[in-house]
Amino acid sequence: MPFPISFVFTALISPTDAAIVIKTFKILKVPRLLSTIVEMESSFDDATGIIIFTLIIGIVFGSTSAGAITTGGVIDNNNSYPINIDILHEIGQFLFVALGGMSIGLIIAIITNKLHTLMNNPFSEISLTFTTVFGSALVANALGLSGLIAVATAGLYFGNVTMRKESSLSKEVRDTVSNFWEIACLFC
Repeated sequence: MPFPISFVFTALISPTDAAIVIKTFKILKVPRLLSTIVEMESSFDDATGIIIFTLIIGIVFGSTSAGAITTGGVIDNNNSYPINIDILHEIGQFLFVALGGMSIGLIIAIITNKLHTLMNNPFSEISLTFTTVFGSALVANALGLSGLIAVATAGLYFGNVTMRKESSLSKEVRDTVSNFWEIACLFC
C-alpha cells in the first residue's frame, strides 16, 4: 500500500473507541466524575479524528481545504499519489474547524441556559435540550465548523453549569431530563 494511502488509513482508524471502557466503568461502578471525563474525552477525540481525517484526505487527494476533493491530479500515470501540503494552512484549518465548533457549542449552550431559567416544565426543557444538541450541530456544520465538537461543548456546559444550578432547572425537571437522556443513551 502506498505511503499516502497508509496515512489516510491511519487517520481513519486513529480515534479510540471508548465504548468498551465506558461499559466496563459502569460494570465496575467507577466514580461518576472519571466516567464523565472519559466520555467527554471520547467525544472530543472522535471529533478531532474526523477533522484530521478530512484534512489528510485533502492533503493526499489534492483538496484545496478540508472539504471537497478537487478534480485532476489524484493519481498520475505512475500510480503515485502527489501530496499537496501547506502545513500552516492545514493547522489553521484544523484550529478554525475545532475552535469554531467549540465556540458555536458554547454560544448555543449559554443561550439555552438562559432559556432554561424561564421554564419549569419537564417536557419543554427536554425539547430544549434536544434542540440544543441538534441546533449546535446544524449551525456549526452549516458554517463549515465541527458539529461534533459543538455538541460536545454544549453537552459539557449543560452538564456542568445548567444541570447544577437550581435557578436553571428545578430538581423535578433535572431528574426528568436526566432520565430522558439516560434512556436515549441506551440506544446510542
